[in-house]
Amino acid sequence: RFEEGIVHEDTAFSFAAILKAERAAVLAKSFYIRRVREGSVMTNDHSFDNVYGYYAAMKAMLRTMDDENIAATLSESEYGAAFAIVRKMCRRAAKMYASAGAEEIEFGAAGMSPSDRARLDLTVRAAWRNNILKEKKEALEEKLSAKRERIAELKAQKKECEKELDHIKKSFSYRLGRALTYIPRKIRAAAKPQK
Repeated sequence: RFEEGIVHEDTAFSFAAILKAERAAVLAKSFYIRRVREGSVMTNDHSFDNVYGYYAAMKAMLRTMDDENIAATLSESEYGAAFAIVRKMCRRAAKMYASAGAEEIEFGAAGMSPSDRARLDLTVRAAWRNNILKEKKEALEEKLSAKRERIAELKAQKKECEKELDHIKKSFSYRLGRALTYIPRKIRAAAKPQK
């Protein structure tokens, strides 16, 4: 059955149909062409309805997984695959949560029961925060990587400079200059006031 009163209702239905099927397969072929039109659920700006639709689908998926008849038949890898789909719903809801805006979310969530709103916060909002933290972490790692590359470049430059300096110090003209300026350098050093 389709979850009524939500958008993205086909998500939970497809999930349950595949889990309840005795056999399922995937064909990597396109059997239909999707028509994109203005004003559809997929092309409109994201709103609370989108967030709630994915959230409700996620809850329905978890209920399907809780069904004892299904839970008993799932292997560890099947459970992992099913849970990965539920996590994907949560991430999608989190992306829509971010693009819908806080005002839109607060307005829509006001009509939810306190426990349902808490579950929304614990799942979707937490995933949204995790996405933000992940993006910040990736940005910092990128900056750190760039700085490490710059440090490596500077170390290579320093090494080249040290080689050149060593080459200069070994040259005849440098050694001659040091020998000729030995006495004036000693006089200047002696004339400097001691601290």
